[in-house]
Amino acid sequence: MKNWELIESVQIEVYKHLKLEWLSSQSTEWYDYIVSLPERFQITYLVVIYHNQVFNGGHDQWFINHYGQFASETIRSLKLIGADRKADLLKEAFTLVNHKNDPDKIFRSKVLANHPELMRALDFVSLRLNEIDSAYYATENDEDIQTLLGSYLAKVTN
Repeated sequence: MKNWELIESVQIEVYKHLKLEWLSSQSTEWYDYIVSLPERFQITYLVVIYHNQVFNGGHDQWFINHYGQFASETIRSLKLIGADRKADLLKEAFTLVNHKNDPDKIFRSKVLANHPELMRALDFVSLRLNEIDSAYYATENDEDIQTLLGSYLAKVTN
């Protein structure tokens, strides 16, 4: 099976039970669902969403669209597939946006609520986030997500 086929087959399973209303809700159902998935499903979802969001609109978009609630889990997932540089860039972005070093649960609630404090932080660090976006794009030759994630899935599904 090709990398994209492996990734797509896992994504199909993840999306079977993901409810669209969770994506615009301030409840924890979306988070609870994703973190309860088997590891390979969770990693695939988080890595693909992160990659697509950053390429579509940057780190600020990823946070604004509520995916930032998965920051710690996404950093871990990137490291598990071998995308260490991308994980470091996300960690840097997360540290900038979560400048008060809120515990994950509190930060998640701020992300879900588009809390004014979070929006101000995003505005304040937007130039640095743009630089992180550029650095992320520059890693694509060395840390191709489809290759790394496909290789990871091939290992754990065989």
